[in-house]
Amino acid sequence: MTSLGSSWRGACGASSGFAASSHGRHGEWSINPEPLIAFTAHEGDRDPRLRDESIDWCIQHERYVSRARLRSSLRRADPSTRSSFGTYAATVSEHTGHRWPEATQARPYEPTARSSLAPLTEPALIRLRLRALFGVGARAEILHAFVGQPRAQMTAADLARVAGYTKRNVTEELDRLELAGLLQVAAPSNQFLYRLHDRTALLDFVGRRPNVFPNWEPIFRIVTALLKAVRAIEPASETTQAIELEKLVADLGADLHDARVEPPSRARERTGTPEALQRWAVDFMRRLASGRGWPELASRARSKSGEGTMPNTIVAAAARTATATTSGWAPASASGEDPEMGWTVHRGKVGSSIANSPIHITAITRRQ
Repeated sequence: MTSLGSSWRGACGASSGFAASSHGRHGEWSINPEPLIAFTAHEGDRDPRLRDESIDWCIQHERYVSRARLRSSLRRADPSTRSSFGTYAATVSEHTGHRWPEATQARPYEPTARSSLAPLTEPALIRLRLRALFGVGARAEILHAFVGQPRAQMTAADLARVAGYTKRNVTEELDRLELAGLLQVAAPSNQFLYRLHDRTALLDFVGRRPNVFPNWEPIFRIVTALLKAVRAIEPASETTQAIELEKLVADLGADLHDARVEPPSRARERTGTPEALQRWAVDFMRRLASGRGWPELASRARSKSGEGTMPNTIVAAAARTATATTSGWAPASASGEDPEMGWTVHRGKVGSSIANSPIHITAITRRQ
């Protein structure tokens, strides 16, 4: 519950009743309201005060919450999260006049109107800041994805997954952003890849960014699964506990990958006792609750320290002579953390000379 309180403190500011007692350990983590709301509803009975204050925040600041993203997030959540959300959603709906997804029966609740909204200039509120600037919708989520990875190149399908909107909605907004000059698009291998046209201008415009842009949905699914497993296997024998934890880690493989969480090694999994897996689970929960030691924090720190700059040597040299394969567009990138990304254009006739520069050239090209 520590990470929940810290996340809500980042969204509400110290003037909120429950937030004043939180340590605010996630001030440099980009908050994702919809998965946070869903997880709070699931675990809120363990801290009724936190649950009630979060409901008050949702009632007061519903204009910054996307019900479409809530619906999308709940579809990917485990069944227990979906079922527990019904009462929470119905309570918010009763006081806002807008029906929230999965709403069932509201519980008795009297809003306090004490939950404030922290200044949107806070790094953790980059997502809400973008919604204030560009509206609550796919456009703000697309730009959030690029603000988090300003050198990235992504497809519409990639962006639909992280945005929480349909691919059709995302594609329509991508077209508008391209027309507005915020994005560029190229099509190697008949696949449209989007990137920022002028990342410096956009980043200067949106203001302070957090150090960490977590993928909160799989993180909350991992936490939910671990808590459920620990409660279920507590009375079992050590052998049974070890077996069940090994199965759980295997089932969580995709979420661990998406959340950038290192799974326990195979050697640790096969000890026959649960201690190693328990230590891994405790370490994961500790790092999440403390806001320290998260992989992305270390990665960003290395990048800022000077690592991850343009390499001085060619790792994979580009062809010096144009061929039917290399003639056209090719994406180019540097090695290291947060690498420079760009597009190399191979022009001219087949057989003509091509400039060779110290960058990586991928094998993806589009023939002309």
